[in-house]
Amino acid sequence: MGLYVGHVGIFNSSDIYRHTSNAHAKTCSSRPISNQATPHPVLSPFLTFYNLHLVVSRKNGIIMSEFPPASLRPLIQEVFELLRERKETVSVAETAAGGLTSACLLSSPGASSIYKGGLTVYTLESRLAFAGWTPAHIERYQGPTPEIVAGLAEHVRGVLGSTYTVSESGTAGPTGGTTRTRTPGYVAVAVATAQGTYTREEETGSADRQANMVAFVRVGLTLLRDVMLGRGASL
Repeated sequence: MGLYVGHVGIFNSSDIYRHTSNAHAKTCSSRPISNQATPHPVLSPFLTFYNLHLVVSRKNGIIMSEFPPASLRPLIQEVFELLRERKETVSVAETAAGGLTSACLLSSPGASSIYKGGLTVYTLESRLAFAGWTPAHIERYQGPTPEIVAGLAEHVRGVLGSTYTVSESGTAGPTGGTTRTRTPGYVAVAVATAQGTYTREEETGSADRQANMVAFVRVGLTLLRDVMLGRGASL
């Protein structure tokens, strides 16, 4: 059951109530919403967004969710500080993480000084349109691999001119295929630099889609940090 802090009341995902201001109290009443009723327009994005169980709070009149994920915050801050201290920049190419890597990097105030841009190329068609793929790439495609993420990172870095490009492609789940790289929880990440492109693979062992998306961001940003610090990354 998720908890939601609404305009003038607290809501949960199994028992949502319409709450109105005093100005509308005479014409509108607080009552449970039936299964047929339309969700409150302010709350509906939080009720439908991947069914995440989020605690939200009111800030400057806007309902905000807790973001970025607490487990990623120290890593995000470390990467941000390293980039800022070095006066370096990063760009992003991601697939299964769905833009979460970029969102995490942009959650830090002052991100415009370190972030050059990014792509979310979830479909093969989008890779044809934006990631430098050709029909030959599509014909050969058999799932995410280190070679694929290396190519994505190198293409985006070449276009945007960032110091680093971090890329990710994986199988978030809950379903997948029969090969290792299409098993839920598999991810390949890469970081392209002027000196070369570094890759890494990891398997979470989980079929939880949202948890894997967060884990894929962690793997990518960890490789980025390790490359910047010269720790155990292989070309």
